[in-house]
Amino acid sequence: MKMSQQSSSYLPEVDGLRALAILAVLLYHLDPGLCSGGFLGVDLFFVISGFVITRKIAPQIRAGRFSFRDFYWNRARRLLPVFLLALLTIWIAAWWLLFPADLKSLASTTLAALLGLANYQFSRHLDYFAPSLETHPLLHLWSLAVEEQFYLFYPLLLVLVLRRQSIRWLLPVGCGLLFLLSCGMSRWLPLQAFYGLESRAWELGIGCLVALRCQMKPSALLSWLGVLPCLGSLVGMSDRAGLPAPAALPICLGTALLIATRCGGPGSVLHRVFVLSPVRYLGRISYSLYLIHWPVLALGPKLTLNWGTQEKTLAALLCLLLAALVHHTLENPVRRMRSGWKFAIPTIGVAVLLASFAVLGRSRQGWLGSPGEQALRQVYPECTQSKPETNRWLRLGLAGRPPDVLLVGDSHAQCLIPALDDALKQRGLSGAAWVAHATLPLENIETSAHSKTFAREAMPELLRSPASRVVLMASWTSYLTSDSADKQARLRILTPHRSVEEGTQMVTAAIKHTATELMEAGKQVVLVDPVPTYRVHVPEYLVKTSRWGMAAATELMTLTDHQKRHQAALAALDEVARTIPTIRRVPSASLMTRDGHLIYQQSGRSLYEDSSHLTREGAEMIVPAFIDSLSR
Repeated sequence: MKMSQQSSSYLPEVDGLRALAILAVLLYHLDPGLCSGGFLGVDLFFVISGFVITRKIAPQIRAGRFSFRDFYWNRARRLLPVFLLALLTIWIAAWWLLFPADLKSLASTTLAALLGLANYQFSRHLDYFAPSLETHPLLHLWSLAVEEQFYLFYPLLLVLVLRRQSIRWLLPVGCGLLFLLSCGMSRWLPLQAFYGLESRAWELGIGCLVALRCQMKPSALLSWLGVLPCLGSLVGMSDRAGLPAPAALPICLGTALLIATRCGGPGSVLHRVFVLSPVRYLGRISYSLYLIHWPVLALGPKLTLNWGTQEKTLAALLCLLLAALVHHTLENPVRRMRSGWKFAIPTIGVAVLLASFAVLGRSRQGWLGSPGEQALRQVYPECTQSKPETNRWLRLGLAGRPPDVLLVGDSHAQCLIPALDDALKQRGLSGAAWVAHATLPLENIETSAHSKTFAREAMPELLRSPASRVVLMASWTSYLTSDSADKQARLRILTPHRSVEEGTQMVTAAIKHTATELMEAGKQVVLVDPVPTYRVHVPEYLVKTSRWGMAAATELMTLTDHQKRHQAALAALDEVARTIPTIRRVPSASLMTRDGHLIYQQSGRSLYEDSSHLTREGAEMIVPAFIDSLSR
């Protein structure tokens, strides 16, 4: 049944649904345990957006009054002021708090966000040493980018569909096909599926179809049939489910049913809940709250050593207060503003300013002389030194001599190269290294796009080289644990159909195969155990203790905790050592233990670049263990 003309364009129930969506997102970001499926609040927002925008412009198109210029002008006035204010505020905070790698990543994402492409920026593999996506202060802008991209093409599509009766089938059929595409992408290209418009458009499309074809009479029973899958998804869904499809289908269909039945109609229990004044108010400030809450929660932990329940509660209250303030002092006044120039001039000015920050940040690799940079230099003096090259052979030690030792591995091995180069020169030895990010230095296993290069080019060179010793080093645990920060690497091993145990068996077999080949070629094989890795960014922790005038802790993790965290990797290496007794092991944790404590800093200088990659000072504790017995 087609939507009839409403005497009033305001639907209080929709604000109630917005409140449900933003509350779910906020709780999930505060603590996933509070609302395990709260990330699906974004999917609820998508359905609402599709409904609202169609309900607004469909009558205009039918009456011949629709203007593309007015549409995009109104969208700009609705979205840009709070968006640009949030970006500007984030940059001010980031200037004080973030390190250069973070600022470089922020600069790249700011440019993408200003162009409405933040989602595709996140779907690509960012700078390997950039901060984790989970803590990026602009991560939440991916969903805004999806909506902006949708608004670019959807009005034209709707004009064509409503003016040509013969293609009315295009919207429902297209929505179904996009859902199938999303299912396929969720399985085979999960990162692209999560962020991409092409895999999210069906969610907005459901809202569009509700506005065009599915207005029902108010029904309390049907509204309950809509709210149950919504609440069930928000409370019970796991982020390991296939996202966005099919996992988001129940909440999208439930939301559609709630909108179509207008949440049960006046007098029903659900309707009374959704139109409560506090609920509707939360829905009205939901846009400001969405843009404000994530930067506060992402940057807040960088201000304090403890980010517990009390701090999170205060942060949530601050987010609500700021959202209300921005809603009343900026969002609403701009929407009521009659003069276009009063809106356009400051908007363009702030956008140009932000673009300038971003371009400068990218061109200088985040090294902008910020307070965060100065603090980093104090705890990590060699932070300005460039990384050794990857995916190619690098000669180390004395030049003009055949190599004595070969180092191969991933980014953890890359961190050893400067220290290894100096140590070889001091001992009158030579060597070479081949490293590539997220790449296990093993045959018969693929963890990155560089794995084939290793098998095709690096491994034959290892076998031909006159070097007597080959050192294999990697962040072994990253490929074998489901909570690893390096998800792109470990997902190639731990697929939805393969357990940690199966992945461990694969890695164990690959180590045995590679080591056997090398030993048959006359090489001594050395395996470097996983280095201790922390759940905190070590330089950041040292900077925070310094800022607060506090003494750094003696240790951030016990040896027992280290062994538990790396249990799968250590078990694999133990099995290899039992099977091939001639393999040498380098016990990284023992080498980084002093007086029974795992050390992470010496005299205020960090042994780590982040939470797991060693600085030169940290690498110097590992390197002698596998070259001291070499001699000319």
